[in-house]
Amino acid sequence: MEELDYLGWIPCVNGHLDFGLMKVGIKGGFTNLDSTDRNCIEKNFSCSPLSDSHDRRMVLQSKVDWRDSPKFQTDDGLFRVFVTAEVNKSNSMDERCLKGNILIYPLGAEPKDTQSRHNMNVHLISQSINDDDNDDLLGNFNELEKITSGSTPITHFDDDYFFCSIEFEIQPSGLTKLKYNQNKFDNESKFVIARQAFYYLKYSIHTHKHHTTQEDSLTTITPIYHRDATPEYDAGLRLICQLKRELTGLKRIQSTDDRAHPTNDAIGIIAYIESLISSLRANKFISNIHARRELQRFQSTKASFLAQTNKIDHKLSNNELLKSKSKVWLGFIIVSIWGFMNFTYKPLVADKTEISGYFIYAIPFILAIIYYFIIEYYQSKLNPLNNEKLYYSQYLKMIFKMVAPLTIGILAIIYQYNLL
Repeated sequence: MEELDYLGWIPCVNGHLDFGLMKVGIKGGFTNLDSTDRNCIEKNFSCSPLSDSHDRRMVLQSKVDWRDSPKFQTDDGLFRVFVTAEVNKSNSMDERCLKGNILIYPLGAEPKDTQSRHNMNVHLISQSINDDDNDDLLGNFNELEKITSGSTPITHFDDDYFFCSIEFEIQPSGLTKLKYNQNKFDNESKFVIARQAFYYLKYSIHTHKHHTTQEDSLTTITPIYHRDATPEYDAGLRLICQLKRELTGLKRIQSTDDRAHPTNDAIGIIAYIESLISSLRANKFISNIHARRELQRFQSTKASFLAQTNKIDHKLSNNELLKSKSKVWLGFIIVSIWGFMNFTYKPLVADKTEISGYFIYAIPFILAIIYYFIIEYYQSKLNPLNNEKLYYSQYLKMIFKMVAPLTIGILAIIYQYNLL
């Protein structure tokens, strides 16, 4: 593909996408889950006598609701998407790329009448390809490809609407090249349409492993600025920086709420990045020097994330330990208070109703205060800033351990023999 317009990457850790698994990934609502499409087409067939041959053709068709704001009319976000693609025949796994065309147009461009809509050449041919009894799959595929590439016009099409045809090439490593078959849009519109086309292709092949479905910007397209001195290298670095941005955002989130986010596996994303760098270097979208530099940096980033995760785990473990120790001490205090009240006041007070009434209201409040101070005590011991203070407090602790039992013993003797 010469003079490509955009570069993207479909995440692939092992370096070889399986195009035989390609199917419709976006149908109906993309962000609006209430919108559905039950009549999509996903035909993935072999052009060889062997049904599992890599020499394959794919035809995808679905209605997509891309309306992303309630301020737009319901029908404004509805589009029809067609994809025709083929895997080139090669004995080399590294050479088996997917090439094809994607056609996008607003659903409003189709006739309102059902029969007229069915008679559109894109629907007639795609439905014929979807028919299991079709004897000329390859011939029909070639006809449909002429339409998706813009060579043959769409019949019964309302010319008040636009249509867009984009040629694409997806390398086995996931690198995706996009090029417009016609140039009739401004730069901003071209980027938006190409981005949506990329997402459509991306989700027909890729499933999420280390991030949530809503985070589509994890990997998106970047323009090729041909007037720059090194447009390919610049585009490759921008793809890497897209993933850097996600990692930075994730690290800030984890630093703020002190908990790991398993739906956004940072180590998994770094594995994606390492695979991306290898793919960019193999396809000459990044120099060897830049590749080594970025790989070294991400090793440091991985170590930083592991340290942050260990810190979070250590803090959670300490919190659980604090709670356990505090509950043990609290239980000991409750038993001590009960024993003191039961055995000390029994011979002295005949009717304990009035005293018990006071304690029923006072004890929960007292215990809550005691529990708070126990937690604070143990937390202060875990705070590195208090190390010096804790060092000097050991002397006071030793004196307290010696003086406290002695004082309690003396008071018990005085009380027992009524020495006061």
